Parts: sequence; structure tokens; C-alpha cells
Amino acid sequence: MTARSHWNGIRMRSVQAAADPDDAPRTVTLPVDWDDEAASALVRLARG
Repeated sequence: MTARSHWNGIRMRSVQAAADPDDAPRTVTLPVDWDDEAASALVRLARG
């Protein structure tokens, strides 16, 4: 099952972000208005 509960009516974008420069980047989907720092913060929270 693939859960994609994007916010209805909110424009989203996907970026590559890593918690640490030595880590492999991960794809993060976030609202268009959020900056790339938010993507890095989400990756740090979702490590593993």
C-alpha cells in the first residue's frame, strides 16, 4: 500500500535532502512555500 496523503489544494514539490552532507540524499515532498532547510529538518526527524 502506498500512502500519499498530500494536503488537498496545497501545491507540493519534491526535493533531495540529506541530514548530513555525507549521507545519501532522500526525496522529501513538502509544500512549495517551505524552503529547503525544512526538507533537511524533516530528513533529520525521519532518520532510519
